[in-house]
Amino acid sequence: LALKNTLVESRDDLIKFVSANYGDPKLPSKVALRRMSLFQSQLQDGMKSSFNMGREYIRQELPKTNAARRISGLTPPGALNYLSQKAVTVTGIVREKILGDIKIVLLNSIANAESLGDTTIKLKSVYTNYIDEAPDVTTNRLQTIIRTNQTDALNRGRLVEMRDPDMALLIE
Repeated sequence: LALKNTLVESRDDLIKFVSANYGDPKLPSKVALRRMSLFQSQLQDGMKSSFNMGREYIRQELPKTNAARRISGLTPPGALNYLSQKAVTVTGIVREKILGDIKIVLLNSIANAESLGDTTIKLKSVYTNYIDEAPDVTTNRLQTIIRTNQTDALNRGRLVEMRDPDMALLIE
């Protein structure tokens, strides 16, 4: 839900920017997506939660010993670096796809002398591909990217926990 809200806010910011600068022939080159760092941060938080969930799952699967019940609230730095890079990669994919679609809409609006209202509707439809639940290839692709990376983070959490020296006695 947080990711969806961030994309909705980004869309609204873009529409305000286009409305304020409509008629400027350099508009497509001035477009920048705002709130993508927030999107990236929310994605990273979700991946960290999945990572920690994976650690907890593996503890629950092992016998109830002191080592298995041990709770460390800290995510290892190596795992944090890995999750950060994954979030940057995913955000970059999303940003480039949205930005490319937006620039096409803006260039077509200039070439076809479309009204601001028509352009606004088309800009909203670009975001609709990313934030609505309609069966759409772009929506599905975005959801697949997020699910894949959340699952990867979950499994990384399990792996890190299994490699913990305190767990070595429980695993043979």
